Amino acid sequence: MRLEDQFRQAVEFSDHDRLPEAIALLQEILRLAPRHGGATRLLGVLAHRLKDLDRAEKLLRQSMRFGQQSPELFDELARVFMDKDSWEQAIKCYQRCIELHPDHVDSVINLGVAKNAVGDFAQACDIYEEALKRFPNSYHLWFNLASIHRERGRLKEAVHDYDAMVQRFGADPIVLEARGRAQLQQRNWAEGWRDYEARLQLDSESKVKFNESIQRWNGEPLGDKRIMVLCEQGIGDEVQFASCFNDLVAASDHCTLTCSTRLEPIFKRSFPNATVRSLSNEERLTPQPPDVESFDFAVAAGSLPSFFRQSNSDFPPARYLRPSDAADARNNDPNNANLRVGVSWWGGSLVHQMKQRSIPFECFQQLFFVEHVDFVNLQHGCCDETASQGGLSAFENLRTDTTINPYQDLDRWLDLISTLDLVITVDNSNAHFAGALGIETWLLLPRFPNWRWPLDVSHSQWYERVELFRNESDWGELSDHGWSNLISKIKTKLTQKARSSAI
Repeated sequence: MRLEDQFRQAVEFSDHDRLPEAIALLQEILRLAPRHGGATRLLGVLAHRLKDLDRAEKLLRQSMRFGQQSPELFDELARVFMDKDSWEQAIKCYQRCIELHPDHVDSVINLGVAKNAVGDFAQACDIYEEALKRFPNSYHLWFNLASIHRERGRLKEAVHDYDAMVQRFGADPIVLEARGRAQLQQRNWAEGWRDYEARLQLDSESKVKFNESIQRWNGEPLGDKRIMVLCEQGIGDEVQFASCFNDLVAASDHCTLTCSTRLEPIFKRSFPNATVRSLSNEERLTPQPPDVESFDFAVAAGSLPSFFRQSNSDFPPARYLRPSDAADARNNDPNNANLRVGVSWWGGSLVHQMKQRSIPFECFQQLFFVEHVDFVNLQHGCCDETASQGGLSAFENLRTDTTINPYQDLDRWLDLISTLDLVITVDNSNAHFAGALGIETWLLLPRFPNWRWPLDVSHSQWYERVELFRNESDWGELSDHGWSNLISKIKTKLTQKARSSAI
């Protein structure tokens, strides 16, 4: 078999994930032709796929020396650098690619991504704005520019970009949903909820699905009609959207609320005038709700605010989740005047969320030196290395109840939170539980937080007793950038509160 035939065979093996066969054939090609640039490049690509980053870099660089100069090769090498956290090298790689291939718009897009990743947001925007003069019909240039504006709190600019995209590319659900979040964070409720509905059109395995046989509720009077609310998204989202349940129950005599299995006892107790039914993960993602033929309407839980939260005055102050009757109002020695403060410092289910929302334990732990406070550990799930390696045990005033697993028993977890005087937490489900219970909560946010927390207010619109505190630094990614200043402020505020309580 000729070398080029062998190479085509290796490419085919690679395309069909037959990696051992592809690697063996490529090695044979390079034994016969050591300077075969294509084989060297593909072997580097496969090394990257197998997470052998040093070998991938070596082979891809070698391929360049053998005359390979395609944009795809530069992109692959840049991605290796990004996986090695060598962002400056990735930037240089994209810049060199643009010098050689000035019309390769993907390299321009990726250069902006890399600039954004190292915190050079202004230059990333400049790169995109300049590129749009040459490539005005590049969807990804427009979308990345809008995303940077939204992520950096430039919400009006983001909406302007999304508007331009709709005019140029049509009503793409991805664009509409992103524009909706930018509008909601500005508390432009009517426009935001309208666009947020586009999330139901996104091609996602985790989205709520509607069966065509059941009519979607569009806010019409219900009378004696039967309506089912379909739960969606994560636990925190379910709790947040549940703030609209009482509004719906008041409008319907036959309301069925669905929820995750872990929330069923809580919702049954909290919304006694509705029927509450839990759905398994499999059931909630099927387009056929249980007993669909017995309902006149269905509505996604995240769509309820579009009917009941059209203005700032539509957000009720009252708590809406109830602890069980077994919950102890103090759950401690009545002679102990110490504040009971629940704490959590890690949040987000995705890597990029964790980097932005979480506070390193060595920084957060400064709070535990405040006197007259009994701390209750509400941290669950992922946690940073300092805490997991015994950092928690160093503080006698920090208690962890190991008998409660929130992944299995949210009812007892809610009861635990209900006994607290104060919750200090990053953006995770604890903030939603405490807020829905009416517990005073200090929510520690990155400078540019999730859309649920507007930039121009000091208290949450959703939860009356949740006060918002922001990291003023541009950075907050698993390092001390700005968090230490915020923790210092919170420590001072907590010290004053604890002293007042002890008097």
